[in-house]
Amino acid sequence: MAKVKSKKSAAANHKPAAKRIRSQAITKANIAVAKLQKDAKAAVKTLSVARTKANVTKEISQTIKTRVKKKAAIRAQIASRKAAARAAALD
Repeated sequence: MAKVKSKKSAAANHKPAAKRIRSQAITKANIAVAKLQKDAKAAVKTLSVARTKANVTKEISQTIKTRVKKKAAIRAQIASRKAAARAAALD
């Protein structure tokens, strides 16, 4: 007579190897996604700061340019007045 082997049932907390491997891969993937999201947030914040700095420097350069233009216009007026005064003095 052949022996009848009883099936051993897996314990409730033990998963089959395939499911364990799959769940480990999913966990690793989720960790990687969370890290990427964190990096993306940091990159967005850095970009925002850089844009703000760029806008501030742009405004500063524009104000400097307008100041320089105004000073140049004033110098030109003064030079033309002096030239007119010299011309009047020569006559």
